[in-house]
Amino acid sequence: MPDYRQGMSGSGLVTTSPLWTRLSLLAADLFSGLTVVGLSYLWAGPGTISASKLLFFFVLTVIGIACGGMYNKIVVHPAMEMKRIFVIICSITFVLLAGTLSVNFSTIDGYRQLVFTGIGFAFLAPTIRATLRLSLGRSAWWGESCAIITRDKEIFETLKRVPELGLKPVALYTEDNVLNDADNAHASITQNGKISYVLLSRPELDLDEMTDLRRKARRVFREVIMVPNPSSHTQWTTQTVHDALLVYGVRRTETWFVGPLLKRIFDLVVATATLLATLPIMVIIAILVRLDSKGACIFRQERLGHYGKTFNVFKFRTMALDAEARLAELLESDAGLKKEYETFHKLRYDPRITNVGRVLRRFSLDELPQLVNVIMGDMSLVGPRAYMPQERTDMLNLDDEILREKPGISGLWQVSGRNRLSFEERVWTDVTYNRNVSVWMDLFLLMKTVPVVLSGDGAN
Repeated sequence: MPDYRQGMSGSGLVTTSPLWTRLSLLAADLFSGLTVVGLSYLWAGPGTISASKLLFFFVLTVIGIACGGMYNKIVVHPAMEMKRIFVIICSITFVLLAGTLSVNFSTIDGYRQLVFTGIGFAFLAPTIRATLRLSLGRSAWWGESCAIITRDKEIFETLKRVPELGLKPVALYTEDNVLNDADNAHASITQNGKISYVLLSRPELDLDEMTDLRRKARRVFREVIMVPNPSSHTQWTTQTVHDALLVYGVRRTETWFVGPLLKRIFDLVVATATLLATLPIMVIIAILVRLDSKGACIFRQERLGHYGKTFNVFKFRTMALDAEARLAELLESDAGLKKEYETFHKLRYDPRITNVGRVLRRFSLDELPQLVNVIMGDMSLVGPRAYMPQERTDMLNLDDEILREKPGISGLWQVSGRNRLSFEERVWTDVTYNRNVSVWMDLFLLMKTVPVVLSGDGAN
């Protein structure tokens, strides 16, 4: 029996339905494609491309997505899925355009309509898929069931916090001897439902022991996922096979100049538009802050920016004016609060926070002025946390790596538990982001930020 079992309605294992999950992904793509086809006709009008030709393009694209394994593979990070869908659709659009140059599309508008349809589909399909994962990921039937073999029970809870991966943790085993007898193991583990995936996390084992554990797991499960230490070399490397030689290479954390340029343009456009749209709300917040307590409505604090360069971050003031002095008194008089502050660099129930400030922090409204920091170039919409200079010595000697990226208003830390994470966990979360930074990761994190902020999840 597992040490912990995630039940549904109090009995049995969660029964996922990979078939219905795949059908939901197909339905999302059908919706995206038909929506774009309809919009293309509204934009171009009659007399351009015939409906049969556009539907042929649409069907061909869906077949291409299927051939790319995007319906068969459920367990995948949404950012990677968004990238693959985008590349597949753009490639098919390009090939179709190149192959039909000799075909009469009636007018040049026909080609424009095809380009519009292809580009629209390439952007809408990944967005709808990511939205689907965020909305249906917590449903009991969506995804693949997964058993976990680890002595770190926190992994079970961590995996439950990211249901969009498509991996449903249903059973936790703290001892790997459950795999010693393959037949009995399969019967025991799958007695109340089919489990195709197993996640192994035993960092205390050496290479030979892990190889043996993986071999045993392969006899029971269709898919085996290995979880390394956060500081493991596998977080740093890319893997390539040349003939029979397995080659590891160091993954570059700096990207080609086009990536940062596109990110900067995106930051400027979105931050400026959001600032203008929220300006009336910010005026109201500023008035409420002034009425609630004495002091300026905007609070400035020195933070570490790109490559360690300091800058002043702007926030709505959420604390009393004598916050620093009161913090020193609190930590000196209460050993429990002192230990909490050393662990989290925050207090869960901070008496220094004002009444209005508590609401602002819950929904991250205090961070709206940071849009100005983004426009000025000190911050990005998505990035690692903006650390205070005095925190640099506590960043586990990973400060140089984290500071290679501009700090962000949102980031992986924002959607991974926010203030529930200890300071050390936040550092490793930022390292994980920096080692996997991409345009698609940023887009997905922005999408995930919206429901997290609206729900106040993980806020103080």
